[in-house]
Amino acid sequence: MATNNARLQQGPRIPGTHPTRGVPHYTNHRRLAAFEKATGLKALGDHAQLLDWLLPILCPTVCNHCDQLGVRMRGPVWVTCDHCEGSVWLVSPTQRERLRKLLRPRFPQAIA
Repeated sequence: MATNNARLQQGPRIPGTHPTRGVPHYTNHRRLAAFEKATGLKALGDHAQLLDWLLPILCPTVCNHCDQLGVRMRGPVWVTCDHCEGSVWLVSPTQRERLRKLLRPRFPQAIA
């Protein structure tokens, strides 16, 4: 039960990433919003498992500036990473459109 409570405290994770090592749970809303803005895809939903598989294949370059969290400490606060724009993956416009084309037919609700 303690593990379950710890998972709930962390909040949802960005698809294709590991749990949020040390990031406060309230920052996850900012992380998820940044992921949606950067990729054009909703981070949560039935398609999240497919994104876990697709992101490392289509966008093999992860951001090293934010330790793959999408946020960084700037002074005393967590802010969206400037390099990956919070997506954790370095997603080019071409890759963004390709992800959307792959997901749109089966998961139209996944498009942000």
